Amino acid sequence: MEYGKYIVYLIKCAILGQTPENVPANLDLNKLYRLAKVHNVEVLVYSALKRVIEPEKLKEFEQSMQLALALDTNQNYYLEEVSEAFEENQIRFAVMKGFVIKPLYPSPEQRHSVDIDIFVDDENTDRVKEIMEELGFSVERFNHNIQDDAYSIGRFVHIEIHRTLISNKCSWDKACQKITQRLKVTDGYKYRSEMTLEDFYLYMIGHMAKHMKYSGMGIKMVVDVWVYLNKYRDLIDKALLDERLREAGLSAFNDNILKLVGYWFSDKSADDNIKNLSAYVISSGNYGTYKQLISTEMGENSEKQGGKMAYYLKTVFMPYREMCSKYGFLEKLPFLLPFMWVHRVVTAVLFRRKNVEAIKNRHDNVDAEYAKQIVDFKKSIGL
Repeated sequence: MEYGKYIVYLIKCAILGQTPENVPANLDLNKLYRLAKVHNVEVLVYSALKRVIEPEKLKEFEQSMQLALALDTNQNYYLEEVSEAFEENQIRFAVMKGFVIKPLYPSPEQRHSVDIDIFVDDENTDRVKEIMEELGFSVERFNHNIQDDAYSIGRFVHIEIHRTLISNKCSWDKACQKITQRLKVTDGYKYRSEMTLEDFYLYMIGHMAKHMKYSGMGIKMVVDVWVYLNKYRDLIDKALLDERLREAGLSAFNDNILKLVGYWFSDKSADDNIKNLSAYVISSGNYGTYKQLISTEMGENSEKQGGKMAYYLKTVFMPYREMCSKYGFLEKLPFLLPFMWVHRVVTAVLFRRKNVEAIKNRHDNVDAEYAKQIVDFKKSIGL
């Protein structure tokens, strides 16, 4: 049986509150659980399965649900604590991603979120770092030249503070970053802000496109689109949204995501391209696989002048902004860039030969035909 498609069916039942019909006689619950867990949708799947399968056969699913309940409780506690601290310190912020979507699901724990994602204007991130440390968070990373900073407390609560919404590697980054100029203050707050309905949808598609461009995206992201549209379709200004999707260059990708949503959840017909997209998403896990990532890199590189050698050179002689993310002092001392390139070469030759060899082998072993197919497929869906 096709376990991915069955997971999609069970998710549909869970969201709509329906009882699954005709449980397959050859259903391997262990295999189903493993695939659902890879996509972080095992709690959703459990919500449907428990209607038709005895509890003693669903112990792994039950354990995941209990963990999800505990995680959701902890995350909400610390999100409230951080929100109050930002308000007190007059820092504009906006909660993003999962903690906007969660309330739209039948139960919030059904929508698994690894991190709490919050946007903060970059000029405030130094103060935010101080606040997070005052609240007891550990700093996992902090750098003005990267997309986000990371903080953690305890074993399970992680918060990412985003200064940019997407990534400057994506052509739609600037259009999506304009969302931060259109944030509106949330009712009952002075500094907590939120995206408009149209902008949150644009951001959601831009975020999906980023993951799909570099590796892949999972079932959960597609479910988010379906759930969001079920709630807000009639309230969204479609003409305005279409204009912003066009500005970002994401119209074609969005059209294909909507076709996939229709194929999965409304039993609409699909052409081969959408069926290929469905299969790719199901095979991707939550954020794509390593094979997809490397194959995409090499497939795109093979189309450029220089082939693999160009890739190896780019790995060493990284662009200025990427070098700044590794060596923060270059922001103030850009003239040192050539010296740091030399430093990377010398360090690699003298101390990291095994790493260099591993990178070379990793890419040399990529199936060139598969890599080309991956790139052609992503172009066909608007990327």
